[in-house]
Amino acid sequence: IHQIEERRHVEVKSLQDEVKELKSANNLLQQQNSQIEYHCLELKSEVQTLQRNITELENARSAFKIQAEEHQADFMREREDREALAGRLSEYEERENERQRRSLWFTRRNPRDTS
Repeated sequence: IHQIEERRHVEVKSLQDEVKELKSANNLLQQQNSQIEYHCLELKSEVQTLQRNITELENARSAFKIQAEEHQADFMREREDREALAGRLSEYEERENERQRRSLWFTRRNPRDTS
């Protein structure tokens, strides 16, 4: 009986030691799990920040594209205006040259009339 009790006592002690080891391992796993959960939250926050940054960059790119199109349209209008002004200047110069030719011709034909 004494040997049986001694074996039971050894088995109980062994089981108690195993329970302590399992509890210790469980605590370690819980700590690691908490750390992993914390890192997951950090990563989720970083992902959200990156998504906001991407959205902001896409919005800025769209705005830039719109501005570029507006600048291109302004440039085209200005070029058309310059071409129209150049055409008008050319027409004016032609008329002025014609007027000067006529004036010169008239002056040669009528040297006394200086009006």
